[in-house]
Amino acid sequence: MKKKFLIGLVSIFLLIGTLSGCLEEEPESTPINNAPEASFTEKLYDMTVNFTDTSSDADGNDLTYLWDFDDGTTNDSQNPVHTYIENGTYTVTLTVNDGTEENVSTKTIIVGNLVPTAEFIYEIENLTVTFKDKSYDPNGDNLTYLWDFGDGTINNSQNPVYTYTANGIYNVTLTVTDPYGKTDTTEIEMTVE
Repeated sequence: MKKKFLIGLVSIFLLIGTLSGCLEEEPESTPINNAPEASFTEKLYDMTVNFTDTSSDADGNDLTYLWDFDDGTTNDSQNPVHTYIENGTYTVTLTVNDGTEENVSTKTIIVGNLVPTAEFIYEIENLTVTFKDKSYDPNGDNLTYLWDFGDGTINNSQNPVYTYTANGIYNVTLTVTDPYGKTDTTEIEMTVE
């Protein structure tokens, strides 16, 4: 009877040992950290710009901020206000970091009121000239137009068509003005035949 008991006991230990070898422990999983999404908006007030962070982090981690204003200055606030010293075009960079990952958002902004550029092309057919405005304003402002056709006639249209009364050489000028009074003038000498 002792032999049967001993064989039975050994069989149980072997079965338990075999089963415990089959049961593997699950390795601890490392949580995946998603990178934050960097984004921002800006509102310009001449030389001062209010920046608003619109970044997000899917994991809900707290973010740190580093703004580079492209004028030699940086800021680590979430929603900074920055005043530029000179008119111009600047590439602003926001870097957000969640402690593990970071992401960058970049935008080009135009600060201050820049001077528009007056340009035009034309086509001549007999005494009639079709003028086509090619002027632009770096701030995207609407422009007003003042054409001087070189014969004493002026016009305020953007793309005028004008018929001269006589052949000749005419100095045509176009002056463009933005809503803030910044102007530019260009002049072209043309021969009408």
